[in-house]
Amino acid sequence: MIKQYLSSISITKYSCSARLYGKIHIGIGLLVVLFTLACIAIEGMPEPMILIIMSLIAIGILGYGAYFTWLRGKPLKREITLGSWSNRLYLRSRWLFITAGIITSLAGFAVTIMIVSLISNGYEGMISVMIKKMNDWFSLLILLIYKVFHSYMSYYLYYRSPEYRASLNKDKDTIRA
Repeated sequence: MIKQYLSSISITKYSCSARLYGKIHIGIGLLVVLFTLACIAIEGMPEPMILIIMSLIAIGILGYGAYFTWLRGKPLKREITLGSWSNRLYLRSRWLFITAGIITSLAGFAVTIMIVSLISNGYEGMISVMIKKMNDWFSLLILLIYKVFHSYMSYYLYYRSPEYRASLNKDKDTIRA
């Protein structure tokens, strides 16, 4: 069973539009800005270091998207893993792919913070310090969620690429023969 699963996984290279890739990053950057503003409105002004880190993440993603949207003219060459569980989940349901990715990111974030708290404070201090550390490391959660949207975007761009369309035509030719 595992051998069959591993043999179905393949790494595929494809090209995609730099402009579309940049526009998607600008959208994600604007969501980070909106999310930061919502957190400020709900909880009040955070510590300056947290605000600086969140601002740098948003500016970085927006700048990355602006570069690909307006400055880079040639298409991007990218790689994607086909046949994995995340690819099958994306093909089954895109909303389920995003939901499962965010849930696994949240679980990974909580486990990471718990392990760091356990190592630094021991078992007794872990619970009391864990919530403070979750607030301090909140930017890590945003980066994990960005990774989920980046994987979604990679699959989305692959299924719009000329390489995918060529593979469909190649399969049709072999079926007719």
